[in-house]
Amino acid sequence: MRLQRQLTLLLVLVAVIPVLVSGGTGAWLTWESLGEAQAARLAAQARTVAEHADLYVTNALTDLRLSTAALQLQGLTADERQGALNLIYRQNERFNVVALVGEEGDGVGDPVLLSGPADDPELRGREVLSEADLAEFSSHVPLAAALRAGAALGPPYSTPVRHHPLIVLAVAVQLDKARRGVLAVELSLAPLQRRLNETAITADGIAFLVDSTARSFAAAKAEGPATVDPAAPPPEVLAALAPGTLDKTSGSRWLAWADADMLAGHAQLDRLPWTAVVAQDGEVALAPVVRMLGQTGFWLVVALLCAVLAGSVLARAVSNPVEDLVGATQAFERGEFATRVPPLSVPDLQRLGDAFNRMAAEVQRRDEELRAFNAELQKRVDERTRDLKEAQDQLIQSQKLAAVGELGAGVAHEINNPLAGLLGLIQLQMLRGREGDPALVALRDMEKEALRIRDIVQNLMQLTPQKGSGEQLLDVNRVVEAALNLVARPIVAQRIEVKKDLEPNLPKVRGKTSELQQAVLALLSNARNAMPDGGVLTLSTRGVDGKLVKLTVADTGRGIAEDIRDRIFEPFFTTKPVPDAKGLGLALVHRVVQDHGARVSVDSEPGKGAAFTITMPAAREKMHLV
Repeated sequence: MRLQRQLTLLLVLVAVIPVLVSGGTGAWLTWESLGEAQAARLAAQARTVAEHADLYVTNALTDLRLSTAALQLQGLTADERQGALNLIYRQNERFNVVALVGEEGDGVGDPVLLSGPADDPELRGREVLSEADLAEFSSHVPLAAALRAGAALGPPYSTPVRHHPLIVLAVAVQLDKARRGVLAVELSLAPLQRRLNETAITADGIAFLVDSTARSFAAAKAEGPATVDPAAPPPEVLAALAPGTLDKTSGSRWLAWADADMLAGHAQLDRLPWTAVVAQDGEVALAPVVRMLGQTGFWLVVALLCAVLAGSVLARAVSNPVEDLVGATQAFERGEFATRVPPLSVPDLQRLGDAFNRMAAEVQRRDEELRAFNAELQKRVDERTRDLKEAQDQLIQSQKLAAVGELGAGVAHEINNPLAGLLGLIQLQMLRGREGDPALVALRDMEKEALRIRDIVQNLMQLTPQKGSGEQLLDVNRVVEAALNLVARPIVAQRIEVKKDLEPNLPKVRGKTSELQQAVLALLSNARNAMPDGGVLTLSTRGVDGKLVKLTVADTGRGIAEDIRDRIFEPFFTTKPVPDAKGLGLALVHRVVQDHGARVSVDSEPGKGAAFTITMPAAREKMHLV
C-alpha cells in the first residue's frame, strides 16, 4: 500500500472513529432510554385499562348483589319475582338479560330482556336479543360456581350479531325454603371496548384483553401504524400474557408477533383473571433513534470526505522522497545490490536512506562472499555426484546379472518340460530298435544332444539361487478369488456382505499358491467367526511403487482387545468359545507369511472390527523364450 493511501487511511480512522463511537454510544443510550420510557408508558396505559375493566365489572357485580339482597326473592310470589326482575333490568342499563335459574339449571319464570324495538323511553338504546342470543347467554351462566361461592363470573364471549364482548354475572339466591338458584344477568362490555379503542389510538398501536384461558376476547387497533391483528394474537403471545404466567402484575416486554417486533405493556387485573395489554410496533416506538442514526451516518460521511482530502494534501509532501526510497528497495529486491538511494529532501527520510545505503553495501559484500562459497560448494557437489553415479552404474550391473539369472530360470522352466518328453520318446524308440539299425545310431546321437541341452539348462539355472520347492510367480488377486470361492456359500448363509477392492495389474509375488491360499482362507474364517450376526467383509489389494504388494482382509465384527493383540499369532491361543477351536489359524498365517519373506500386521478397535494386512515383496516375472 502506498504511503499516500496509508496517510489517508490514518486520517480517515482518526476522523471517523470518534464520530462513529460518539454517535453509536449516543444512539445506544438514546435507544435504551427511549425504550424504557416507551415501555413505562405502555405499561401505565395497560394498568389504566386494567383498573377500568376491574372497576367496571366488580361494580356491576356489587350492584347485582345489593339488588338481590334488597329484593329478598325467597318470600315473593311468581308475579312478584317477575316484577323484581323487571325492576333490576330497568335500574341498570348495562344489563341486557336478567333471569332466575334453578340449581338444576332450569329457568324460574321468564327472563327479562328486550326482544324487539321498545316504545318505552326508558328502554331506548338497550340491546335487542334474539333467541340465539338468549341461548348463548344460558350456555355461559356460571351456575355451579355461583352456588358454591355465592357469586361468580362466566367466561367472556360475543355473538355473531353483537360483536362487542359480553359476560354473565351470577349471584346465588334462596328461591324457597328447599330450593336454591342464581340470579344471572348479561353484562355488556361495550364500554370496555370503547376504552380499548381510545387506548389504542393514544398508544398509536393496539390494545386487547386476555382471559385465564389465554384467549383474546376484546381488542382494538389504531389506524395505520399497527401491522398486526390484535383480535387474533399468536398462541405463543397469548400464552406469555395469560394471567398466572406473568412474573409481575404489570410490566413490559418485547413480543415476536408475525413479522413484527412489538413492545408491549401488560397489567393483570386485581380481582378478575384477565390481563390488559397495550402494544406498539417497535419501529414506531423507536423511530426517533432511527432518525438519530441517520444523522450520525450523514456526519460520518462528511468526516470521511474531509479526511480523504486532508490525507491527499499531506501525502503529497512526502510521497516523492518515499517513491525514491521504494524504487531503490525494489531494485535491491531484484538483486541489483549496487543500487543506492539518492539524497532526499525530507531529513527523517534522508536518515532512512543513509541507513539503507550502508545496508546495501554490507549486503553486496556478503553476496560476493556467498557466491564464492557457492562456487566451491558446487565443485564439491559435482565430485560427490560423480562418485554416486559410479556406484549407481555398479548397482545397475548387478541388477543386469540378476536379470540374466532370472532369464535362466525362465528358460529352464520353459525348456525342461518339453525336453523331458522328447528325451523319453527317444529312449523309448531306442528300446524298440535293433543293433546295427542305422536309425538306432541316429537315436543315440539325439539322446546325447538332448542330455547336453539338459546340462546346459541346469548350468544356466545355477545363475539364480533356488527357493523352496513349489514356489512360482503368483497373482495375488487370483489367490484371493480362489480362496473366496471356497467359502462363498457359508459367507452368504451368514448374511455377510462381501466387498472386493482388488487393484488390477498387480505386481506378482514369488511363493506357493497352496500355502498362500491357505493363509487367506484362515483370515476369511477368522473374519466369519468375528461376525456371527452378519456384517461387511472387505478384501483389498494394493501395489506400492511396484516393489510391494499389500493384501488386506477387514471385517466389521467384534474387534480385538488391546491386551491380547500381541498374542493372537501364538499357536493354540484362541478367544472362540466353541470347544473345537484350536487356535492355529492365525499361527498358520504367521508361518506362511514368514516363509514368503513377508510380514502381517493387524489394525483393530474393540466393537469396530479388525483388518489384517499381509505385505509381500514383489518379484519381477521371469523372461520367457518365444
